[in-house]
Amino acid sequence: MLDNAPVVTTILAITVGIAFLAMVAPAFWRGELFPLLADSTARVAQGDWWRTVSAALLHDTGLLHVGFNMWALAVFGPTIERRAGSVPFLLMYLASAAAGGLLFQIVRDGDVAIGASGAIFGLFGAHLAAAFLARNTTAGRAGLRQLMPLLLINLFLPVIVPNIAWEAHIGGLAVGALIMVAWSKLAPLGRIAPSGEGGLSPNVARAIVAGAVLVASLGVVSFV
Repeated sequence: MLDNAPVVTTILAITVGIAFLAMVAPAFWRGELFPLLADSTARVAQGDWWRTVSAALLHDTGLLHVGFNMWALAVFGPTIERRAGSVPFLLMYLASAAAGGLLFQIVRDGDVAIGASGAIFGLFGAHLAAAFLARNTTAGRAGLRQLMPLLLINLFLPVIVPNIAWEAHIGGLAVGALIMVAWSKLAPLGRIAPSGEGGLSPNVARAIVAGAVLVASLGVVSFV
């Protein structure tokens, strides 16, 4: 499942490792890692813009939170990484996390959030956009049928489960879909050879698009 997906594998290893540390050394996690990495709207407003991304490495001390997010990463991430390239995938993942953090920063006041949900919903958004763009094909229609129920369930969860940062879900979903649409226009997935236009390869074009969205999201966070 994780073959030829080094970024997905690395993110999984780091995130699961931190979650394990939270269980075996809760005092260190709570006293050192949480204050350093968590997305605090107050701290972000003071200039810690990077927290909108670093919070994706932290999850609560239960297994359900990190388990679902890392399952989703393992299921939905490798296909995008293999077809888009590792660097574009990483930038998409970070951009989705940052966009989720941006919306959280705009809507919430004085709150704190952790988790990779924004980044994960970015992957949902990317797959959903790809399926919608291919809706006239059998594969596209099948993708929509598979993704829509899962997406609707996860979007509805904040209604019945308290303390879920739905803003991260919406922000990540929108940016993941946006990046995938831009990729489909500029550098369709699966193309790896130079495009012939000034020697710019599709991988580089995809990295530029996702990187620009990441920088824009972090830039806006700095001024919110």
